[in-house]
Amino acid sequence: MAKHTIIELNESLKLETIEAALKKNAKSDLTPEKGKWPRQEKIYAEFIPFNGEFRISEVETKIVMPAGYHVKLKEEEITELEFMPGISEQAATVAEKVDRIEGFFKEKNIVESVRMLYSYVRIQRARDDWFDKSEELLPLDKRINVYESDVVFFEIKNCCYAVIKGSSKSAHVARVKKDLLASMGFLNMPKGIKAEEVGIPVEYRLSSDFFYWLYYVYKERKGIINCNPYPIFLLAVSGFTGTAIADTQRTKSNGDRIAQLLTTHAFIFGKDDMKAFRLTLQYGKEIIQIELNNDGSIDLIHHSGEYARGNLQRERAELILVYKVFIPLITQAYQDDKGSKKVWGPDILETFLHKIGKEMIDSIQASIDKQVENLVHGNSSLGS
Repeated sequence: MAKHTIIELNESLKLETIEAALKKNAKSDLTPEKGKWPRQEKIYAEFIPFNGEFRISEVETKIVMPAGYHVKLKEEEITELEFMPGISEQAATVAEKVDRIEGFFKEKNIVESVRMLYSYVRIQRARDDWFDKSEELLPLDKRINVYESDVVFFEIKNCCYAVIKGSSKSAHVARVKKDLLASMGFLNMPKGIKAEEVGIPVEYRLSSDFFYWLYYVYKERKGIINCNPYPIFLLAVSGFTGTAIADTQRTKSNGDRIAQLLTTHAFIFGKDDMKAFRLTLQYGKEIIQIELNNDGSIDLIHHSGEYARGNLQRERAELILVYKVFIPLITQAYQDDKGSKKVWGPDILETFLHKIGKEMIDSIQASIDKQVENLVHGNSSLGS
């Protein structure tokens, strides 16, 4: 899936208000008022209904909480592993890290309905130059740029949000904000604030410290995020982005491989400003691979589970699964840990970084020792 950006809409706005407004007039006129633009050639920014009409959809969603995880140990080695049927084999990497997890929770299905309104978006914008070399007016398709995207509207705790396809800095998202959301009264665009900053909810802005906390949980706490009432498991870390490196550090390998890479440890040890984090999470039987960005945008790479299964709107509901369930639970767990200096804080981070630094030194020394050993063996072979 492509990146998506969440936007908090104006206060007191309801899905019913959005639905009514779209049914009344779902487009805004962007036809240039000056110059030699033909008056009969109208261009618009418009919401295009899904399945022919604007309608609030109610999607029944289900999160299946398995009965528990059971691991038996013998002489510090796993000899028996029982995992609930239907859970990805990748999830077993969590159990392999856990000395003994048994009876975390009773089996339960969390079922609730999610209300959403989905729409395609098409925006026609006039280009700067409308004429050819002979000063003749170009055909319409040569005078406009066309932006296409889609938007999912939904509510959380009496607040309306729009999730727009595209990154927060993309022209697509900026156009949807200005030409549609703002023009229809769904979003205010204050002067003096960059378009990419408008509407980004505070609760979805993720700090560099939050990403370091996630990596710490993965390395030091067996990937268990202590959410209430059920834990979330951090199954894998597969990439990150920071300001000290031009490109994203990623690996196609699963599990602990990236955690063992020297470049990863060097980056973490340098305490660089982390801007994005790619990881795999499990909540009940819902497993997602996702990239979280500090500006609130996400890239939902893969999802498996029961959430909205069999519904035509499942792909849109999966976005709400991330924004309504996963991110709030994880950020609350982070805030809870920050509330106790013994659980997470600057001192814990510094100790963690010191441990990573020592692991780097040990890894480098082991590599040097191996090279020296190979060199000695090679010389011995030549002497004989």
